[in-house]
Amino acid sequence: MKIDITVNAILNSFSGLEKEHNLFDKKVRGVYFWQLLRFSLYMELAQIHSHAEDAYKKLSLGISAFFRKSFVGFTMSPFLHFNKKCDVLICSGVRNIESNNGYYSIWTYPLEEELEQKSIPYLVFEVRDTRGKYTRKGNNIIYHERRNIFSLLDYIKVWFDKPEKGEIKKALEGITDIAGIPVSELKTLSEDSIAERISIFRLQEAFYTKILKKFKPKKVYLVSGWLSMIAACKKLRIETIELQHGIMPKFTFPYDSSNSSIYFPDNLCLWGQYWYNSTPLPVPQNRVTFTGYKYLKDELNKYHDVEVKNNRILFLSSLRKQLVDIAIKFAEINPHFDVVVRLHPSETLDWRKGNGYNIELAATQERLNNLDVEVANEVPLYKSLKLSCFSVGIFSTACMESIATGCKCILVSDNIAAMHSYLLGIGVVPVVDNEKELSDIVNSKKDYWKDIDINYFFAGTVGSDDSKEVEFYKE
Repeated sequence: MKIDITVNAILNSFSGLEKEHNLFDKKVRGVYFWQLLRFSLYMELAQIHSHAEDAYKKLSLGISAFFRKSFVGFTMSPFLHFNKKCDVLICSGVRNIESNNGYYSIWTYPLEEELEQKSIPYLVFEVRDTRGKYTRKGNNIIYHERRNIFSLLDYIKVWFDKPEKGEIKKALEGITDIAGIPVSELKTLSEDSIAERISIFRLQEAFYTKILKKFKPKKVYLVSGWLSMIAACKKLRIETIELQHGIMPKFTFPYDSSNSSIYFPDNLCLWGQYWYNSTPLPVPQNRVTFTGYKYLKDELNKYHDVEVKNNRILFLSSLRKQLVDIAIKFAEINPHFDVVVRLHPSETLDWRKGNGYNIELAATQERLNNLDVEVANEVPLYKSLKLSCFSVGIFSTACMESIATGCKCILVSDNIAAMHSYLLGIGVVPVVDNEKELSDIVNSKKDYWKDIDINYFFAGTVGSDDSKEVEFYKE
């Protein structure tokens, strides 16, 4: 029988399990497989214990998938179109922003600008965006088409060299349950699922090794999640640097110190000192550069003339019913506040027909004059934050970004907010359990946020000289 436990308990069970069974040191077919599983395993456990809305999506590795994509992979293959070398390879993320000059990556454009100013040859390894499209074009853009005719031999080799069930069973020997759930009931830990992930990893590593040998970069900059690229770089002794792309509090996969450094980048570029202090990272501080968050700073400058509405309170949805419930009840007992619920980007398409709490939210919007719903692609995030006097959230990058806008940030004490233990410990952001406690804080004259140092979170955001911006690239 399932026993509900907290997110903290789930996370702590990981820590104890990983140490007891030396999971980070175990290999199957040359792959340190545990790092490939732990996020999906956590999400599956969180869903089972009702701490996540949508936890598990099965990976698929089928020969038909290769042939379906082989034509596109051939026509867009980096092996077919590029012959030049580069000093720097940038592995981008999925979030590109449209401007008058085309699309650009919010995380990598400061680095790209710096490399152009220094005349350092670089290439951008562009992945498909959230819509499955390539949005960026240019002479230094190469496309991430791993399944192409040039990788056919690797594909066949890996397909017929899958890990055997006996290998996986031995690697997990002694583990009977995790967070109260028997191993046999966890999809992520099924032998077939683990074998698939290992095969995919080996395919990716082989592909990236060919890319690295072709373009011969001296440094590779990454935006999260490129474990197999890091593995390939380490084998070829190429330096890797990860660019921060979002929040990374304690227990955030793959940043916590229980994580082995085997598939961890050599160096980090972080937004500010806070991010290093809040998470026990497996790198010393002398391998960290605090670069600030240029996109955030540029957006704040864009909306610097926007005036704050003192009665506007912005709820930042993170796909959590608890937050929506509090927003509705708060609006009901505080008619003098303009309550705005900003939907998560994944909720913006036909959101009124979505999950149960959004249906309730739509009905409440019709019923209450002081509650409105804000769709992410209709109102710029930073403009909305600048308009708001208060921001309320559970676990999102936008919560932390709101601090930089001057918003008075308040966290809701959902189980997952335990990941913010360091932030709560330094006492610069209040936390509430319900709409009554929230009402008390926003109607109080007490300044809970007086000790916030914005530059501690986002270096160089306030009072800095733009001509002395920190360099990303170092010889």
